[in-house]
Amino acid sequence: AIEAAQAANPAHGRRHRIEHCGWLRPDQMDRLERLHVLPVAQASFLYWFGDNYDTVLEKDRIAASHPFRTWTLRGLNPSASTDCPVTDIDPRAVIYNMVTRKTRTGKVFGPEQRLSIDEALHAYTFGSAYASHEEGLKGRLEPGQLADIAVFDRDLTAVDPEALLGAVCEMTLRGGEIVHERSGPA
Repeated sequence: AIEAAQAANPAHGRRHRIEHCGWLRPDQMDRLERLHVLPVAQASFLYWFGDNYDTVLEKDRIAASHPFRTWTLRGLNPSASTDCPVTDIDPRAVIYNMVTRKTRTGKVFGPEQRLSIDEALHAYTFGSAYASHEEGLKGRLEPGQLADIAVFDRDLTAVDPEALLGAVCEMTLRGGEIVHERSGPA
């Protein structure tokens, strides 16, 4: 449908996206790249549901799902989200899974699809803003942006990936205004 729409009404800079784009064949990956369709996937599914997938699917199919590394290498600028309320709204499981490719019980599927922590945070922030044509408004820490910021009790870019799930959000700012401050011990 996207291919037909683009052929009938070409428009430079249009950003079609496919939500829940976690499972695709190699030929579909090639079409995404050719048409520059943005994959919007939820790595939280692999974290929360990966153990269930393991009971009904072949391991190589699970490993090929949510291929963030491949999307990144192909220049598709993937974005990430939790898909709340299907999974928990907490972004830590998403970021953890993109970096480790581990399920909630620790099974690893597709380690070759791992992202660095910087790449995972980029997908969660700038990648998501880009997918909605809002990269001029949000997704980066720079003058003119909204200043939507989560402040954690540790530097997520410097800790062992296993420490990501235990990170505590100390403060959240939306539009530069404090909307959450942690009180009491973590």
